[in-house]
Amino acid sequence: MCGIVGVHGTIDKETLRIMTSTLVHRGPDGGGYYLDVGIGLGHRRLSIIDLEGGKQPMQTKDGRYVITFNGEIYNFKELKIDLESKGHSFSTNSDTEVILYAYKEYGVKCLKYLNGMFAFALYDTKEKTLFLARDRVGIKPLYYYHTEGLFVFASEIKAILEYPGIERVVNKKSVYEFFIRQYTSAPDTIFQDIYALEPGHFLLVNKTEIVNQRYWNLTYGSENLTESRAIATLRSILEKSVERQLIADVPLGAFLSGGIDSSIVVALMHRLKGDGIKTFSIGFEETDYDERFYSRLVSETYSTDHQEIVVTSKMMNLMDTVTYHLDEPLADFAALPTLVLSEFAKKKVKVVLTGEGGDENFAGYNYYRDFSRLYRYGKVIPKFVSSGKVHEIVSNFNRTYGMLLTASQSKQDLFERKMFGLKDGSHLFKEEYESYKPDLINKLITPYFSDSGNFLNEMLNWDTKVWLPNDLLMKVDKMTMVHGLEARVPYLDHEVLEFSVQLPTSLKLKNGGKYILKKAFSQELPLEIVKRKKSGFDVPIKEWFNSDYRGKIDSLIAVNQKLIGTFFDVGKVRRMMGYNRNDLFLWRLYNFILWRNQYFR
Repeated sequence: MCGIVGVHGTIDKETLRIMTSTLVHRGPDGGGYYLDVGIGLGHRRLSIIDLEGGKQPMQTKDGRYVITFNGEIYNFKELKIDLESKGHSFSTNSDTEVILYAYKEYGVKCLKYLNGMFAFALYDTKEKTLFLARDRVGIKPLYYYHTEGLFVFASEIKAILEYPGIERVVNKKSVYEFFIRQYTSAPDTIFQDIYALEPGHFLLVNKTEIVNQRYWNLTYGSENLTESRAIATLRSILEKSVERQLIADVPLGAFLSGGIDSSIVVALMHRLKGDGIKTFSIGFEETDYDERFYSRLVSETYSTDHQEIVVTSKMMNLMDTVTYHLDEPLADFAALPTLVLSEFAKKKVKVVLTGEGGDENFAGYNYYRDFSRLYRYGKVIPKFVSSGKVHEIVSNFNRTYGMLLTASQSKQDLFERKMFGLKDGSHLFKEEYESYKPDLINKLITPYFSDSGNFLNEMLNWDTKVWLPNDLLMKVDKMTMVHGLEARVPYLDHEVLEFSVQLPTSLKLKNGGKYILKKAFSQELPLEIVKRKKSGFDVPIKEWFNSDYRGKIDSLIAVNQKLIGTFFDVGKVRRMMGYNRNDLFLWRLYNFILWRNQYFR
C-alpha cells in the first residue's frame, strides 16, 4: 500500500514534493520522485514486500519505463518466473518490478495477468505516454484532473488540489447524489473537473488525447452446477485467495466482527497459519450494538491473539479527521469505528484481512431476498406500494429505493419520503435538483436494471459496481491508510467473483441468503455463527445524536444556514429539525458540512 501522484505536463520539483507530501499517511516508510521534461511522478511508500528493494518510482534497467504503484500483486512470484522464461531479468524481489516487465512484455494486456489490488501509473519515456490502471473491483482509489496539455493524478484528491491553478469547485450533481445515496460514484467526484478512474478501467494519456477503456467486466449467468460441486469449488478458490493474500514481509492479522464473512476468513487463515493469528474487533457501550460475544467465540475457536477496543460517543471528536481523509463526503456510519480500529490494529500489525465483499458475492443482505420476492409481482407493486408489508421491506434499507427510481412515480415518492422523513412526501432539495435527476438515473439506474428476468443478479451487479467500490471499499481504504495499515479483501479476488456470478440464484438465496457460503464452511465454524441472522455493522449514531452530541450538531447546522440554502429549502429543513427529526438525513448533512468546512475554509 502506498500513495501515488503525478503530472503529465508542466511540473517542477517543489510542486511535486508538496503534492506527494499530502500522502505521507499512506506511505510513512519513505518517498521518492521521478522528474523529467513534461513528467513528474511521486511516491509515498508503505513497505510490505521486499522492504529494502521495493523503493519507487522504479525504472526498468534500460530506463524506458518508470512506475509509481499503490497496492499488492499477489501472484507476482508466479508472474516473475514466467517473465524470466521470456528473457527478462530482475533486480529486486518486489511486485512493482514485475508490473514493469509485464507491461514491457504484454503492453496494456498485462492487466489480465495481475491478481491483486492496484492503482498505478506507468510512463513510457520513449513514447511520452502515461498508462494508468485501477484494479478490477476498485479496491484502490485513483483520481485525475485534465485540461488541454495537463493531466494530474493521485491516490487522493487532496494531492491533486495542491497543483497550482486547480480550483476547488463543488459538483452540484454529486452533492445531490450524496444526499440520496450517502456517497458519490465514479467517474464523478464532489469536485467539478476531478474524476475517479472507474474500477476495471485504464487510461492512456499523451499530449493530445486521453483514451479511457474498460479491461474487465463481470458477466452474470447461471452454470448448471450441482450443490456438492459448487461447495467444493468455493472452498478451494476462497482458500487459495486467502493463501495468496497472506504474503507479506511484515506482521499480519484480521478484522473480526463475528459475522460469517470475517469468521470464514479467520478460519482459513488458521488452517493455513495455525494458532496465534492476531484478530481485532470493535465493541460499543450500547449493548444492542455490541457484537463482541460473536468475535470472542470465533477467536476462542481458532485460538487467535484477540484484541478489542470500545468505540464511544466521545470519539465523535475524530470526525474532522474522518472527513478530511475521505476527500469527499461519505456518510457511512462505520467510517469512524473503522478509523479507530485501524489505529488500534496498527500497533500490532501492518496488514489486515477483512470480510468486505462477502455480501455482494453471495447475496447476504436481507433486501436481496425481500426484493426478489417483490419482483415476482413487479407489475402490480405500484398498486399496493403503500401497503404495510411493502413499506416495511423497502424501509429496511433506504439506498435500495434508488434501484427503483425508474419503476414508478409512487416508488419515487416513497423513496424521498423515507429518505428525508417528510410526512407530505416532498423532498428538501431546491428546484434545480429536478434538472439533475435524469442524469443521475441514466448514470446509476438505467445501465443496471432492465427486464432481464433475474432481479437478484441485477441487484448484485449494482452493488458490486456502484455500492461496493464507491462506499465500502473507499471507507476501508482511506480509514486504514490514515494510520498506514494495509487492508486486504479475499472475497474480491477476481477468481472468487467470476465463480460467484455463475452460481444459480437458489444457491445464494436459499434459507435466507449466503446459503452456499454457509454450507461450504458450516463444519468449521461455531454453530452460533452459522445460524446468526444478518445484522450488518450497526453503529449507535442515533443514540449519540440524541445525547452528548446533539447540541454540537444542532449548533453546526445553525451556523451554516447559508451553505444549507445553496442546496435545500431551508424552511423545510428547519421544520424537519423541529417536528420530524430524521437521523439519517442529519448524519449526511453533518458530514457534508464538516467536509465543506475542511476543503473550503
